[in-house]
Amino acid sequence: RDMGVKVPTFNQYVLPTKNIHELATHIRNYLNVDFETQKSWLIKDNGNKSYDHSNFLNQWKEICFDLGILVFELENVPESEVSGCSLYYDVCPIILLNGKNTPNRRIFTLMHELVHLTQGTSAICDVDKHNRKEIFCNKVASEVLIPHDTIDKKELFYKNGNLNLSKSSNMYGVSKQTMVYKLNSLNIISDDLKDEYISQLEEKNMFDKIKKEERNNDKDYYPM
Repeated sequence: RDMGVKVPTFNQYVLPTKNIHELATHIRNYLNVDFETQKSWLIKDNGNKSYDHSNFLNQWKEICFDLGILVFELENVPESEVSGCSLYYDVCPIILLNGKNTPNRRIFTLMHELVHLTQGTSAICDVDKHNRKEIFCNKVASEVLIPHDTIDKKELFYKNGNLNLSKSSNMYGVSKQTMVYKLNSLNIISDDLKDEYISQLEEKNMFDKIKKEERNNDKDYYPM
C-alpha cells in the first residue's frame, strides 16, 4: 500500500462447496487460464522446452501473485517433513512450498493449497495424507490442472494402444503419476493398468534419485 499498489482481497474468490467439479471450475475461472495457454507454457521465453515443467510452475506462481497471494518457497526443509502449507487471510493469504520438491510436485502442492484458500481455510499438508479434507483437495487440484473436458483420448495413446505419458503430462505440465491417477479416476485406464504404470514410474524415480545422490556425493568429494 505504501508503494501505491492496490492489494486485492482474496475473500471474493472463497467458495465453501464440497462439490469437486464446481470448486475446480470456480478456481479455473478466476485463474483465467485457458487450456491452449496452459499448453503453451511447455515453451519458455528462450524457445526451449521445459520438460521439468519449471516454466509451468513460474507461470502459476505469477498468476497467484496477481490474485494477491504471497507464494514462498521453504529452504532446507526435508521433503519428508512437509510439501506445503497455506495461511488464509482476506488480504495477502500465504502459500508455502517446499523448495526441495521437484517443479511438478510444487505445482500440485500450489494448487492443493489454493483449494484450501478458496475454501477460506488454512492447512499444513502431508501431516495426514489420509485425511478426507486432504483427499478432497487433491481431487480438486487434479481437476484444476487437468480439466476433464479438455482430455482428448485420441491424443493420449500411441497407435498401438499404449498410453503416451510423456505427451499427455507435458500438455498439462503435471507429473506422469498425476496424469495416470487422473485418467484412472475418469475410467480411461483400468486399475490394473494404473498400478502397472505407477509401479514402473516409482521404480524409475527411485533409480533417478539414487543416481542424483551419487552425483551430489561426487561433487562433495575433494581429494587431498
